[in-house]
Amino acid sequence: MFNTVNATVYGPVVQIGVANGPVTIHPTGPREAVPVVSPVPGTDQAAPEVFVGRTREIEHLLARLDPDGGSGAATVSVVAGMGGVGKTALARRVSATAVTRGWFAGGAVMVDLHGYHPDGGQVRTAAAFGPLLAALGVSRERVPATEPEQAAAYHHLLDALARQGRRVLLVLDNVSSSDQVRDFLPRSAAHRAVVTTRDTLTLPSVRALELDVPEPGEAGVMLERILHGHSPGDPRVGREPAEATRVIEACGRLPLALGIAAAMLADDHALTLAELVDELDRSATREEVLRHGEPSIAPVFDLSWRRLQARDPSAARVLPLLVLNPGPGTSTEAAAALADEPVPVVRPRLRRLRQAHLLYQADGHWRMHDLIRSRVRGRTVPGNAEESDPQAALSRLLHHYGHTATAMAGRLTEQPDGPDGPGGPGEPGEASEAGESADRGIAEDAYAADRAGAWEWFARERPSLLAAVPMAAVSGHHRLTVDLAETLLDVLDTAHDTLAQAAMAQYAVDAAAQLGDAEVHAGTLHRLGSLHTASGRHDRAATAHREALRVCRAAGDRKGEAAASHLLGSSLLDAGRLAKAVTAVRQAAHIYRVIGHREGEARALGTLARIHCRTKRYDTAVGVHRQAIGMYQDAGDTRGEGAELNNLGLTLWLAGRKEEAVVAYRRSADVSRTAGHHCAKAAALRNLAMHTGWLGRTEEALAAQQEALETCRSLGDVAGESAALSALPVILSRAMEPRAAVAAQQRSVEVCRAAGHRRDEGLALSQLGQVLAMAAGNLGGAIDTHRRAVDIWRDLADRDAEATELKVLAGRLAEAERNSAARRTGEEAVAALNDTGRHAEAVAIEEWLATLPAADHGTERAVPPDAPTRMPRVYTTPKGCTGGCLPFSATVGAVVAHFLDGPWWLVTILTVLAAFGWGTCLTSLVFLSAGVFMVCAAWGTWWSAAGLALLLFGAGSLVTGTTEAEPDGRESDRDRQRRQRRP
Repeated sequence: MFNTVNATVYGPVVQIGVANGPVTIHPTGPREAVPVVSPVPGTDQAAPEVFVGRTREIEHLLARLDPDGGSGAATVSVVAGMGGVGKTALARRVSATAVTRGWFAGGAVMVDLHGYHPDGGQVRTAAAFGPLLAALGVSRERVPATEPEQAAAYHHLLDALARQGRRVLLVLDNVSSSDQVRDFLPRSAAHRAVVTTRDTLTLPSVRALELDVPEPGEAGVMLERILHGHSPGDPRVGREPAEATRVIEACGRLPLALGIAAAMLADDHALTLAELVDELDRSATREEVLRHGEPSIAPVFDLSWRRLQARDPSAARVLPLLVLNPGPGTSTEAAAALADEPVPVVRPRLRRLRQAHLLYQADGHWRMHDLIRSRVRGRTVPGNAEESDPQAALSRLLHHYGHTATAMAGRLTEQPDGPDGPGGPGEPGEASEAGESADRGIAEDAYAADRAGAWEWFARERPSLLAAVPMAAVSGHHRLTVDLAETLLDVLDTAHDTLAQAAMAQYAVDAAAQLGDAEVHAGTLHRLGSLHTASGRHDRAATAHREALRVCRAAGDRKGEAAASHLLGSSLLDAGRLAKAVTAVRQAAHIYRVIGHREGEARALGTLARIHCRTKRYDTAVGVHRQAIGMYQDAGDTRGEGAELNNLGLTLWLAGRKEEAVVAYRRSADVSRTAGHHCAKAAALRNLAMHTGWLGRTEEALAAQQEALETCRSLGDVAGESAALSALPVILSRAMEPRAAVAAQQRSVEVCRAAGHRRDEGLALSQLGQVLAMAAGNLGGAIDTHRRAVDIWRDLADRDAEATELKVLAGRLAEAERNSAARRTGEEAVAALNDTGRHAEAVAIEEWLATLPAADHGTERAVPPDAPTRMPRVYTTPKGCTGGCLPFSATVGAVVAHFLDGPWWLVTILTVLAAFGWGTCLTSLVFLSAGVFMVCAAWGTWWSAAGLALLLFGAGSLVTGTTEAEPDGRESDRDRQRRQRRP
């Protein structure tokens, strides 16, 4: 069979034989809907709508929502019924009443899950957690990046609000299955959820309400009220009660159909109810009436459609075009682009469709019921074939989104548009025509919007924009797909939405491959690789960069080849494949050197130095870092110079060259501060604070930490703020302030928790566990804290972080002589390490487990390999009268006894008590001094033996108390080797 298509085709061509008319081929498979979450207003703020009766159902649902309803309350209430019966209207009315009564101080939100969309596209459960967090008051930059983190943060937020007594109401609309809604349901009995569905859902602890069509009397009142809303004082329903009953029954008492029938009556004042019934009877067929076992709106809609075509064909022509919009709703500007008409011309037509009850407005968008959508799809209006061409209309819509998004993105970055106006290039051969048409629909304030207005526009149009990219890809608009995806990637990066970014990046890669532009293709692949790196998928990142390398080599692009090799090496380094990483990075450095690109070579050398650090070749790494810094200085690249100086400081610290590291951090902060590179400055200051604090330079450390903290807060960098706060416990620990150190780290945990950043919270908890154990000596608190961190890693499905945390927890348990628990935890750590490919570490843990005593409270504590070790014991006591009086009195007593020529043994005892009380780093020297004094003053008596004992004790404490730990609480390699050499 030959395929012959004698018409314009929208979408992929399939084998259908002969087609002699306009053809619209929709993509196969369901299209995933973008979640839209909106707050539920009170009854005094809700948009007016006709609502009649349902008194019993309202009271029933309110009793379930009432927080003081006792046994009648229910956490989850399900409203089930056929499509168009008024489930959403009932849920909206009940939730608005509950909000007005002040029952839900934590917030009330409504999300449409599109469970019955005619295209089959439903909202994926995991995709709605981010919008839900935003609707519940979490700021955009504080919404976690990944879906597992968002889900965990969502339930954590609900739990926190429940503890605060701030109840939350969730209205989950259009749910088609239990699986679609189960993960949204609150775990706390304080919160409430209302679910609407057309099916029977199997959910735990649920009370269902079956909603039927209204009683005939209520349906009659509804018809009359809707009619009076359009035509006040219209007497037809009251004047013809028998015919009104026939109309009501012809509509199946379905509120959706009654609204359309009332609109037809209002539109034609000469139309009698009897004539309307006759027309409805002629439109109905038995197949339609019995479809899905529910009254169909087909007769009512078909009649309304024919009358609309006859009376207002221009409005009728707009309705089928709105179905082409891939988002859940269509703005007036987007509708203008679809219709190829100016906004002032299209707006009255949309209002006409709303008056006909074929559209409704919500959140500034025009929407239609999915039953209406299914009837509208595929319909056309005779007339201008070009206006009704779906391919041309879709092209105009997509270019409208592309042009406006580019203009708004320019406002976000505060960069003026070029002389030719906003927007990217169109498709080859169609740019001019598409651009002119798209300009008709561009938002009226697109060019005048400020940064806040641009954010509002992106937030408002986000669902449509995200859906427009795959639609552009499927319809063959490859250049537009790349341009729109790249614009959205920049916006989504600012909004920390990495999941949506990954989807956009993949569409951009696929579209760029079709363009044949190697530079664009490689750029999209690098963007995709960077996103995979940010989410920890290093192997996928390496695959993307390797493909970019292949593309650049095939095109003979040497600079692109060098960049791809460098990025590939970085991904391989992150994946732990060091040998291959060295090869790729050296190749990049060589190519950059050949083509004379000094900055590129410096970047590659910086990565090579990182690899040397991973293999503990610190001196080699220091030399490579300095070579890269020199290249940055020659090129005048202060950003690169500042970052590389910071990296040099880290390497010097690991090499044990502490003072040189501090100098490097200071230089990095100074260079970045002068050049205005705030993120790089904050990073250098955090390291400077951490390490000067470790060296006991408290004043300098606190100053650096405070500046880093203020910088991160000014940038809205929550992760940086948490890291800056985490430097404070190290400073305070070394300054002998264990309680203040714990409090500071707890503040870091609270910042991450309040922001909903579960990953950063897990890191902060891990650090808190180390501070509790090593600075405060609180092993029990440390163990509990590490277990909380393990729970977070499990919630986030981060097996690698879980393995590391389990390893630390096992060490803490062994240190507390809880060997049975340590063994169980160690075995869990071994399994996690093997799952993540860290087999050598797993073997080391297994060997350590073999050394653990069989029972608890063993005589010897075993420490797992690479587990954090305890800080040298400092003899500290709480500040205040109970803790500070003893050392202070002992010190004063020793000084007074010395100057009054008191007994030498009294001076010695008071001095030792003062040393123990203050817990200073001079304790060992005091013991040595006291020992020497006793030996010299009482030689030949038994007191000389006590002096010798003090000498030995002081010498021993001096040896064992000088172990240096890394800033994260781990021993340095040199000190670990020294400890392992001791018996």
